[in-house]
Amino acid sequence: MSNGFAVSRLDQVTAGPGVEGSSWLQIRRQFDIRAFGVNAFRAAAGKRVIEAHDELGGNAGRHDELYIVVQGRARFEIDGDEIDAPVGTMLYVQPESRRGALAVEDDTTVVVVGGRPGEPFRVSPWEAAADAWPAYQAKDYEQAVDVYERALQEYPNAAGLVYNLACCEALLGRPEPAVEHLRRSIELEERFREFARDDEDFVSIRDRADVKKLLE
Repeated sequence: MSNGFAVSRLDQVTAGPGVEGSSWLQIRRQFDIRAFGVNAFRAAAGKRVIEAHDELGGNAGRHDELYIVVQGRARFEIDGDEIDAPVGTMLYVQPESRRGALAVEDDTTVVVVGGRPGEPFRVSPWEAAADAWPAYQAKDYEQAVDVYERALQEYPNAAGLVYNLACCEALLGRPEPAVEHLRRSIELEERFREFARDDEDFVSIRDRADVKKLLE
């Protein structure tokens, strides 16, 4: 940055993997923005451009969020209501509302701005640990573990990060920490018990008596 400002275009922003093959355009990282959260997501027609979620889970920042459709057309679902969202549509969503969106046209792009009212901005846990996902996909589980462990130093109660760390440890053949982190993720959020029952990442530890009891 020079002279107090910086300029870029969405097609110049570093892209990372999003959900279901979408792209995550890393706007906040591109400018090193520390005052508020801002990212964009892009997907082909028929693909999910915004994952179904609320902002209350362990990986979320509990942010109020503003969604702005800047290219293409999306179909949002917010608390069961469907909203057609052509270019220029803006949707403001509070943390407790369940939201998500499908791309209706190719290259549909949605910018998301978020933050917690009255509080200094903090990066959401999912974004703090985002570099673990490409490492996981490349089967570089050691690198993924390093990312999760660093993120958990700042967000020790982020259940999704704890669960994902357990997955990587199981894949690396580290049963004791994997079981302990799986247990902790379930203590934080009960839903991870159900996830773990069918998660192939836990094949190496699923037959252990303590894991069987944990997943009952």
